[in-house]
Amino acid sequence: MTDTPAMPRTSYGDFWRPASVLAAVVLLAYLPLGNNGFVTWDDPLAITDNVYLRFLNRESLRWMATTFHTGNWIPLTWFSLALDYQVHRLDPRVFHFTNLALHIANTLLVFGFCRRLLFLARPTEGNAENPQWEFWSAFLAALLFGLHPIHVESVAWATERKDVLYAFFYLSALWLYLDYGAPNSRFEFEVLSSKLRWFLNLWFKNTQNSGLRIRNLKLVFCFLLFALSLMSKPMAVTLPAAFLALDFWPLRRWRERRWRKAVLEKIPFFLLGLIFGGLTFVSQATTHAFSTLEGLTFQFRVMNAFRSLVFYLWKMAVPLNLVPLYPVPRDGNGLYYAQNNLAMAAVLAFTLAAWVYRRKKPYLAAAWLFYLATLAPVLGIVQVGSQAAADRYTYVPSLAFFLPLAAGIMRWADQRSLRIAVTSFFALVLGALTWNQLALWRDSITLWESVTAAYPDVSQIAHTNLANAYKQAGRPDDALREYDRAMAIPPPQAFTHDGKGTALLDEGRTGEAITEFKTAIELDPHYASPHRNLWFAYRRNGMRKEALAEIQQAAALDPHFADAFSDLGISYGEMGRGKDAEEAFQKALALDPTNTQYLMNLATTYQREHQWADAVEGYRKVLALDSGNVMAWFDLGNTDLLSGDYADAAQALQNANQLTPGQKAIERKLADVYSKLGQNNNSAP
Repeated sequence: MTDTPAMPRTSYGDFWRPASVLAAVVLLAYLPLGNNGFVTWDDPLAITDNVYLRFLNRESLRWMATTFHTGNWIPLTWFSLALDYQVHRLDPRVFHFTNLALHIANTLLVFGFCRRLLFLARPTEGNAENPQWEFWSAFLAALLFGLHPIHVESVAWATERKDVLYAFFYLSALWLYLDYGAPNSRFEFEVLSSKLRWFLNLWFKNTQNSGLRIRNLKLVFCFLLFALSLMSKPMAVTLPAAFLALDFWPLRRWRERRWRKAVLEKIPFFLLGLIFGGLTFVSQATTHAFSTLEGLTFQFRVMNAFRSLVFYLWKMAVPLNLVPLYPVPRDGNGLYYAQNNLAMAAVLAFTLAAWVYRRKKPYLAAAWLFYLATLAPVLGIVQVGSQAAADRYTYVPSLAFFLPLAAGIMRWADQRSLRIAVTSFFALVLGALTWNQLALWRDSITLWESVTAAYPDVSQIAHTNLANAYKQAGRPDDALREYDRAMAIPPPQAFTHDGKGTALLDEGRTGEAITEFKTAIELDPHYASPHRNLWFAYRRNGMRKEALAEIQQAAALDPHFADAFSDLGISYGEMGRGKDAEEAFQKALALDPTNTQYLMNLATTYQREHQWADAVEGYRKVLALDSGNVMAWFDLGNTDLLSGDYADAAQALQNANQLTPGQKAIERKLADVYSKLGQNNNSAP
């Protein structure tokens, strides 16, 4: 058995000086992120329309801990997004730069992890006399990780907070596990090591084998980091398999006949991973996240898994034509199937080579095992969504490519000046590509135009989302064109017809809109949105009873559809059913307590029912959230006037008049109040 040598005594500066350079370079490359907004791909569902992020109280924390929203159980991710909201509400820069801060932290973790790993490889690789190679290899690997444009999706997409957050705990666990697996080596930071060892020895001062206890405590910390990573994104379930890859190399626990302990100690990790895997399956089944695309056979999914393994390697090696969505092809031609067969052959060849050279070149087997293990959950055997592949899936698996590539380059570049030149070249090229890739995520139109340009008339989701973006931007003709292109792609989808119906309704083409909404309902009778949109259409045609029936159906289909309950309250109010309206608005507010429009509607209902105190309280709640709401000040003043509280009425109406001077309705109401007080405008307080 070969002892692992002690890590040379190092200082904080040996890490933080190069780490500062890495952080500065990554920050510079990602500066355009400050100009990006939210996009219509899951951002509304996860962030902008998610009322549970807007406050941190018992109800929101309970929701984070129990929800399967968006198809995953990710309480830690929800909590981090809620913290961002507390900083500056829905300012996209806050969410984006939190993602960037985590990405920079992950880049530094990659640097430390790779440097540690290469040091531990010394006994078998004969690098003991070349510490500079270790440093430059780790530095370049971290640079590739931090600047590679394939990671832009994980950073620039606000909803992908789960990616950079889970990776932070995942990478921390990997680095700590290297220290656990090499018990004869020191911590990399000698200063930190001495303080930490002093504390732990004090903790175990009355026990024997304190060193063993300290070492086992590291494994406990790894387990805790694993749990935190799983609560950020279920993809962290691969961590125990990644540990086994490290056991093989560079820790060599298999060769030194410690394999039984290496396997047994992972059992708690695998059990926890199994629990989270079950939670993920249930959550995605509950939210209907599994793909039901016609023709997506099991054979296709297996072949696509092989294709994805090669596809990601190619995109990491040649990072060109990266797009946010790689859709499942509609009709595979002969070339496509030939590529799949070649990909399968390549994967099998890589696997065979890794096995054959497992003793002579164990790092190849370890890297390949790490790559396969970390990508396994997202290879599409169980298809979720309409994508055949996604750049974000490579965030952690890319280490299996970046580190061997960096180590090989630094073997070739054996002079310091050459290493600096090579590193600078990669920084400039990858930085420019990342800068360019960030532009695709600037807004929804840019994002979906890039997908439809790369894959025209392939993805109904892409064309529908582009149409939705055009509609929001006030480009109705472009929106209707894209809806028609989406409808030409089989099979027909309810959300596309529903979207086209709203565009037609905006154009005043109510009859055509009603037809589209009815088609959407026929395609998916459980889809609430077209029922609500029919409510708009029927009300426009004066069909109040039909409108009421549709909004009742929308609320029944989706008990969490706050807008549907608010609209239901409006319909009840129009029919003079005040108590029913009150109940409906209260249900809407229970789902979205900070929605000022719901509060206004409920307060107005109270006013119509002559419940003056409740109405005043409602308007004041609105003004506590939005002190510049002129209508709330006006309605508050009018309610005070009707209830006989003239002094408060005068104050509220004066506030409304100051916000929008010259409004005749406000001035008339003020004159009425002053007459009640026995004053004129000039003598008003």
